[in-house]
Amino acid sequence: MTTTAPAVTSYSVNRLTVDGPASVAEFQQQYEQAVPPVPREQVNALVARGAPWSEMIELIDKAAPLGFLIYFRLDMSYLMGNHILAERMYRYQPAVMLYAPLHTMIWQSSDGGTRFTFDRPATSSAASPPRRSPRWDGTRPEAGHAPGTPRPGRPQPADGT
Repeated sequence: MTTTAPAVTSYSVNRLTVDGPASVAEFQQQYEQAVPPVPREQVNALVARGAPWSEMIELIDKAAPLGFLIYFRLDMSYLMGNHILAERMYRYQPAVMLYAPLHTMIWQSSDGGTRFTFDRPATSSAASPPRRSPRWDGTRPEAGHAPGTPRPGRPQPADGT
């Protein structure tokens, strides 16, 4: 059996920390209203009956008015994202799953201020597809668009994926 040295990819990522406009508790409430929890029971029901992907897209579009859902919360730490978008990005570059779902944090600084912190994955070339990728154009998925099917008015890769 032959072994090879592991591939090493160096990259940098920007970590953003912004001031919250309210107390930690108030900002968490605002955040959770803007980014609701994933409708787990409905997702599981779709999976259990083998529903078409278009139904999953429709469910997530309705559940996530701003395009994002909370998948997990532990105190002030959240995993948020959109598995429809993540699936599309994965087709181009599986390493994007290092950032999907996105880890975010709401915390109180030593001066008493509220902070919101997250890594901006678009700055990580190792984990993000190029903006002009024909497989992922950086936009939210359209309702009714199944992965791998042509999208009107958008360039399609030669292999049809």
